[in-house]
Amino acid sequence: MGNPAGPDGGPPGFAFEGRLGNPPRVTPKAPTPPPAAAPRSPPRSSSARPPYLIDKSALADLIVAAVAEQAGVVLLHYDSDFDRIAAVTGQAAEWVVPRGTV
Repeated sequence: MGNPAGPDGGPPGFAFEGRLGNPPRVTPKAPTPPPAAAPRSPPRSSSARPPYLIDKSALADLIVAAVAEQAGVVLLHYDSDFDRIAAVTGQAAEWVVPRGTV
């Protein structure tokens, strides 16, 4: 495998200067300071959540729908999230009771 080399072919952490035939002069590289911490923004309310983030209950709905689809059964539900999932996946889903009755 050999020794790991830095970006210029020399040992990691050193920069080589000089030309072929001349003895290289080795100068240590200065350590890179850690990046500054980004300022923290105030916590957002759930209504301000970006549309690409998903909450835990919606994740649970996706898991339940995936299990029902893999099992090949009709998904009985009382949650409009399952209607949206069924519209995308094309799987069979039915309300247990009419929407808004319970």
